[in-house]
Amino acid sequence: MKNLLTLAFVCVATFVFGNKATFQKLVEVNKCWTEQNDVLVSSVPLYEQRTEHDWIGIHLALVEQKLRERNTKTLNENQQANRLHCLDILHRYWQEGNFPVNEDYTFRTPIFIDRHNNFCAVGFLMKETGNEAVCRSIAAQTNLAYVKEMKYPELAAWASENGFTIDELAWIQPGYTPQSNCVQIGRGVDGSVHELHVDEVNEFLYVGGSFAMADSSITANNIAYVTEASGTYTWHNLGTGVNGKVNAIAKFADNIFVAGSFDIAGGNPAANVAYWDGSTWHNAGCLDGEVNDLLVFGGTLYASGSFKSCAAESGMNFASWNGTSWHTIPGLEGRINTMEVVADNIVLGGQFNYDTAANVNAIKWNPINSFKTFSNKVNNEVMDFEMYKDTLHVVCKRLIEKDTFNLFLKLKGDAWMSAFDAYFTKRSLLSSDDTLSFNTLCSEPKALNIGGRFINRPMVGSVSEYSMNYYGGYSAIVDSTVNKMILFKKELIMGGYFKTGMVSNGEGVIPYFKRVNGITKRIPYPVSIATVSKEPEAFTVYPNPAQSASLVKLGNTNTFTDYTFSQADGKVISRGQLNGKTELRLPQIPAGIYLITLSNADGEKVSKLLVE
Repeated sequence: MKNLLTLAFVCVATFVFGNKATFQKLVEVNKCWTEQNDVLVSSVPLYEQRTEHDWIGIHLALVEQKLRERNTKTLNENQQANRLHCLDILHRYWQEGNFPVNEDYTFRTPIFIDRHNNFCAVGFLMKETGNEAVCRSIAAQTNLAYVKEMKYPELAAWASENGFTIDELAWIQPGYTPQSNCVQIGRGVDGSVHELHVDEVNEFLYVGGSFAMADSSITANNIAYVTEASGTYTWHNLGTGVNGKVNAIAKFADNIFVAGSFDIAGGNPAANVAYWDGSTWHNAGCLDGEVNDLLVFGGTLYASGSFKSCAAESGMNFASWNGTSWHTIPGLEGRINTMEVVADNIVLGGQFNYDTAANVNAIKWNPINSFKTFSNKVNNEVMDFEMYKDTLHVVCKRLIEKDTFNLFLKLKGDAWMSAFDAYFTKRSLLSSDDTLSFNTLCSEPKALNIGGRFINRPMVGSVSEYSMNYYGGYSAIVDSTVNKMILFKKELIMGGYFKTGMVSNGEGVIPYFKRVNGITKRIPYPVSIATVSKEPEAFTVYPNPAQSASLVKLGNTNTFTDYTFSQADGKVISRGQLNGKTELRLPQIPAGIYLITLSNADGEKVSKLLVE
């Protein structure tokens, strides 16, 4: 009997916690859930991990159900009929699932109409009942406002005509979260990451680049490896490492070969390439110059980069390893950045000439037929190749000014063509210094990820270099260039020059930037409520709404040093240093939604301000 009572208690506790977790998630989607006197926590479904898109649908479906159950006897006949018609529209809306997408802001926010003409639920109801012009006017003035912040007579009149209160419309309206989450890999490195390589047999993630320390306490000298167990990452060094930059890592003959630009490995002389046997570093021949990539093909190890033969052979920049020395392969003149095995060939990419043709930049090679060009050239410097859905894709660094359309290509037959679709090309592609570069590709079953130095949308509260997911899904926002991406235990790992990455923990806290130090893991939603750690709440702004040219007080700002005041589209109006100030004078500005961003060395936080 005691055991049965214990089991019953556990079952009840699990049920209650499951309902509570669901309710907490619904409150995150819309805080008005806490204001509904006719909604019991026990009445919502048990919690399950779902995508943010799914949670929006669940929220709307439950709100629809509750609104249908409410007593409407105080409404007249027309209001009751209109209300039922609108609830039928709401049902169709959440079933179709064409919700706004938050791709412009680093915090959860309402979006009345997004850039792809997706209407929020309230906007959709108004549009479908013949009030699209009113929707467009609201979106033009206060696209990010909550319903209770919208002081439009037309909105109030529509609500009354259709049998809704403003509070009910506010309950319908969800907030949309940015789909990004960067997670620390231990404490990262104290420099930059240029290469990632996975040893699938031992489940080691090798990390190469320009850094002295790993995990803040391990002397690594430009090369280290990481192991993972139950979500915990542990860093390890490879002896005393090498004394220069590591650009390439490959496992060959049960040894770990590393290459780049260095002349000492494990305390012994090495000429830009060496190997680690698990306990000791060994010289691996000599290449006179910088090595950018290593590749195993047909049982042979190949190197590419910008180097000459130490044996004074005629070839350069491309070489094969015979077990004791490197043999250079003649034919290409220029820098080779990357190699990829495709069928019976190695495809090489970079900025190079072949035969009499200049800037070929991508070419095929195999030991029988030697080099063979594609039917057309790649105009820009090739940085990486990747197969996705049986098609070879390539990303580039821009050489030709304003030639953005040809930075991302795919191979159709034997010809290169742009891989940008109409949706993507509508977005801006910028960088802070106009050095636009797509550096790395990494494919997943449902997505091809791109990383580099660029921005494909105005990321308010972010910066201009990060990675994105091209074919739909989840991006990850970091504060500087992404050099390399790879899948490790089925999760996307990114390495580069960045120091911080954006985190949104899915519990209603405004996203913040966390120190990740050159390497991060991207976690897509859903994020388990039970396992997420909370950061301190974002700073407060009072009063909010505020008046133009008035003073606003800032709370929880003691650690911040700088501020930026901007429009909702990211256009900066003013910026400066706080110098201990806890209030700011607003400029003379029209009514609308604005953003105040506070920052320090560890990252930044954003609060939204409504100006009336």
